[in-house]
Amino acid sequence: MTGIQHYPLMNSALASGAHVEEAHMRRAAGVPDRETIRATVADKDLFPTAELFQKVAEEQGIDDISVKLGNRHFADYATPPGYAWTVSVRFYPDLPNDTFSPSLLERVNRAGEHIETKMRQANIINLSPTK
Repeated sequence: MTGIQHYPLMNSALASGAHVEEAHMRRAAGVPDRETIRATVADKDLFPTAELFQKVAEEQGIDDISVKLGNRHFADYATPPGYAWTVSVRFYPDLPNDTFSPSLLERVNRAGEHIETKMRQANIINLSPTK
């Protein structure tokens, strides 16, 4: 299974048939499609994924982010089962009322799309279980 987890959760499918869990709440003005994007990856993909998240943000001109590495865990849901890590990137608002300016909002939404594409291009498989 491949795909990127976005929070809060709702299932959808990519044209390629890969499952993606996306964050969808009724969007308020100034709120991106996804503030946090998470992917669960194999040991070998831990640092490439973190670097990919950082690079995509830089390419989109987004400065205020945090990339976090979760705890290593045994992913018995993966095929084949093995150890995995959760990697996440969080985008922070740029306006004092904790909302995103229209420009940043557009760049953050585009970053989510680019992350999915670049992970596929880098052959990084998201091991996140889908519902």
